[in-house]
Amino acid sequence: MSGFIRPEVAATLIKWHEVLIAIAAFLLGLYFTQLPGPVVQGLGIVLIFLGLGYVVVGLRRLRFRGSGAAPGAVRITEGQITYLGPLQGGAVALSLITELRLRGPAGSRIWRIQSETNDVLEIPHDAAGAEKMFDVFAALPGMSPEHLLRALRGAQTGDVIVWQRASEPGLTALN
Repeated sequence: MSGFIRPEVAATLIKWHEVLIAIAAFLLGLYFTQLPGPVVQGLGIVLIFLGLGYVVVGLRRLRFRGSGAAPGAVRITEGQITYLGPLQGGAVALSLITELRLRGPAGSRIWRIQSETNDVLEIPHDAAGAEKMFDVFAALPGMSPEHLLRALRGAQTGDVIVWQRASEPGLTALN
């Protein structure tokens, strides 16, 4: 079975899997709306909306995804980001994040995460599993997924503050 699909095609399918599943759900919903019966047609309408919504989410995640070629691996577990690198690594609790920065030029970007305890965790954007950080970063108070993607697409070469916890509760400063 391993020789059935070329490695390049398999890599592309894996990269686009969320979008492809969403399109399949959308098409299945369209098919169901053509069948008789209000229950089946209602299910079809639900699948159409779920498929469309998931396409949007899948495309955002796709735009965030790196190559996975940088050293190290990222794990997200139990409210914590962990980076296991060849020379350095560490973990930071999501509730303790005070600042998120993006460093370096395109192709060698590094996420710099600072915590309340002044610990700093630096994670290459292209590290294996780093795409999982999109949902974590997008869930920070006041952070929008579009702002996150815009910062990643930017042509900056220095440090850019992407998100910062406000000093007053309930307020968030975005740059």
